[in-house]
Amino acid sequence: MDHAENMTSVRTQFGARIRELREREGLTQQKLALMIGIDRTYLSGIENGKRNVSFDNLVKIACGLDVTLWELMRGVEIPSQQPSRTYYVVRENRQYLGG
Repeated sequence: MDHAENMTSVRTQFGARIRELREREGLTQQKLALMIGIDRTYLSGIENGKRNVSFDNLVKIACGLDVTLWELMRGVEIPSQQPSRTYYVVRENRQYLGG
């Protein structure tokens, strides 16, 4: 998998995580977008893995979902830059474990 494919995979996983947390809170995309001051279509693009999210918007989303940045990213697999490891997995105990 090349770098572009890796990043698409990460964005897709992250978008699914946002959708999961949003639905857990019983929020529509429109409601969350209004709460945090972003456009609903932009939020949809994030959830569908089509958008690269700025740090400021990460913070807005975390606040809107009432979670920490750490919890927002939990479970998202980040490709390793090291050839000997396939993935790092973000774990709650804040350790990076090779996959």
